[in-house]
Amino acid sequence: MTERKSAANIRITPRLFPQNNQSWFAGLRKLIADCGSNKHDQATVAIIACIGEGVNTLPRLRGVMKALGFDAKHFGLIVSSGKGSDPNRHYWNVDANGRYYLLG
Repeated sequence: MTERKSAANIRITPRLFPQNNQSWFAGLRKLIADCGSNKHDQATVAIIACIGEGVNTLPRLRGVMKALGFDAKHFGLIVSSGKGSDPNRHYWNVDANGRYYLLG
């Protein structure tokens, strides 16, 4: 008979994603502020920065954008309109595994 281990002894440690880092968020907020007042530009730049830092799935992107104060519908519009395979019209695309990547 095998010995059963208790789940009470399992320790779960959070992964160290950039969005858990306050200085990363501070840098992202500064980048957004430097874009000016246009919310589309701010959201686009924030998404590009996130994807570049490995925050590259829709749930993670949505979480970061929410934490930065962006409206969920606005985020959906920007992430959708920026997605595609033409680098002259799009900033990013998504692979078969749901991971976003930058074009160019």
